[in-house]
Amino acid sequence: MRATYRNRALTLTSSAAALLLAAGCSAASGDDDGPIDLGVIIEKTGPLAVLGLPELDAINLAVKQVNQAGGVRGRTVRLVVRDSESQPAVAAAAAREFARRKDVPAVLGTATGAGCSAMNAILEPKGVMQFCLSPIATRVQPLIFWAQGSLDEYHVFLTPYFAHKGMTRIALVRTADATGDAMEKIARDLTVRNPKIKLTGVETFQSGATNVQTQLIRLRGQRPDVVIAGASGANLLPITQGMNALGMKMPLVVGHGAVAHSVLNLVKGSMVPGGMVAGVHWVNLPVAEIPASVPNRDTILKFRAAWQATYGAKPTGHSEAAAFDATNQILDALKGGAGTGKEIAAHVEKSRSVGVLGSYTYTKDDHQGLGYFPGMLRFGTDGQFHLEYLAK
Repeated sequence: MRATYRNRALTLTSSAAALLLAAGCSAASGDDDGPIDLGVIIEKTGPLAVLGLPELDAINLAVKQVNQAGGVRGRTVRLVVRDSESQPAVAAAAAREFARRKDVPAVLGTATGAGCSAMNAILEPKGVMQFCLSPIATRVQPLIFWAQGSLDEYHVFLTPYFAHKGMTRIALVRTADATGDAMEKIARDLTVRNPKIKLTGVETFQSGATNVQTQLIRLRGQRPDVVIAGASGANLLPITQGMNALGMKMPLVVGHGAVAHSVLNLVKGSMVPGGMVAGVHWVNLPVAEIPASVPNRDTILKFRAAWQATYGAKPTGHSEAAAFDATNQILDALKGGAGTGKEIAAHVEKSRSVGVLGSYTYTKDDHQGLGYFPGMLRFGTDGQFHLEYLAK
C-alpha cells in the first residue's frame, strides 16, 4: 500500500502547486479572503521517504478535515509542499523560498533532525514558525516546536525495562550520522543515570551499508544483554539481518524514528532471535490491545477510522500521528485568530492540546511537549507491535 500512499501524496501535492500557480499567490499578506498557505518541507524522495511520505499523508488528512468543516474562519487552508530529497541542504533551499514569502506563517517538516536544524536557521530569523516532525531536537528557539517526545527522555522507558529484564550490559550499533550520534548519547546517558548499566561496545557503519556483520561480531564478543540500534529507516535492515544470521539471542531496541512499517515489513522476515522492542506509543498497537484506560483512546480510534476512509489502509504508526497532531496544533492556532508565525508559536506554547499521541504541554524552555510511557512494545512476526512490558 505504500505505493498507493505515494501516489495519493503526489497527487495532492501536485494539485496544491497547480492551485498556487492558478491563483497567482492570492494568499499574499493582506488578502483576508484567499486561501491560507502552510509550507511543508518533507522527504518525498530519497532513503528517508519511508518516513516523509506517510507524514505527508497525515498532514494532508488534517488539512482535508478542517477544509471539509468550513476551513479557518471561512478561508481554505492550502499546502505548499517541497521535497527535501532526504538532504538537509535541499531542505534549507526550500526554507529560503518560504522565508522570502510574506504569506506562509508556518512550515511543517522535516522528518529528520538534521533537516529541521538546517531549516530553522533560515526560518527563525524571518519569523516563520516551524513544527519539526523528528524526535531529534535542535537548539531551542522561540519559533521551533517538535511533534514527538525528546530522545533525551528515552530513559523513561528504557531504564525500567532493563531493570525488569535484569539487563545491565548494553551495546550499540549505529550509523555515522545525526541519528547515530543521538542514539549514542542516549546509551551513554543511561550509564550515567544508572551505574549498574555498562556500555560494552559501540560499532559504527555508513548509512546505506548492506552488511554490518563485522561490527556485530565485535559486539557479540562483548556479551551484551541487549543491543540498541542507532539507525533509522532502511538502515535497520542490515542490523536485523546480521543479528539473525549470527544467532544473537538478545533483544534489539529500536528508536522511534525507525518504527516505520514500510521498513518493519522488510525486517519481519529477518527477526532477531531475541525480538525487536521499542517504547510505547498506543497508536502502534492493534485496536483491541489499546487499554480502555488510555485517555486519548477515542482520538486514536477516530484517527484510524479517518485514515482508513481516506487511504484504504491502516495508518502505519506514530510518525503519522505526530504529523497529524502537529498540523492540527497549527490549525487550532489559526482558528484562534493567530496570523503570523510568532502568534502561532505563542498559541501553541500556551495551549494544552490532546492529540493522537497524547497530551502536549509546552513551555518557553521546552518545545518538545510530549512525554513517554514507562513501557515497551515488541514487534512480532505478524508485522504488528504488541505490549511487551508496562511499569506498575
